[in-house]
Amino acid sequence: MITKEELLSNFEGVRKRTLKYLTVIPEQFIDWRPDDHKFSIGDIVRHLGSTELMFLSCDQTK
Repeated sequence: MITKEELLSNFEGVRKRTLKYLTVIPEQFIDWRPDDHKFSIGDIVRHLGSTELMFLSCDQTK
């Protein structure tokens, strides 16, 4: 079973890489989506941000 420390370390690594990749996406592509039934880049970023906030708020209640 994965430890809390391992999970947090993995999360931090993924977050760092994701933020690095996001900085090179030109603003005009934020609303781009591969087709009409898929999320845009902006949708995915908002989803990741709201998920992160949800996990942070859950952690603060303990």
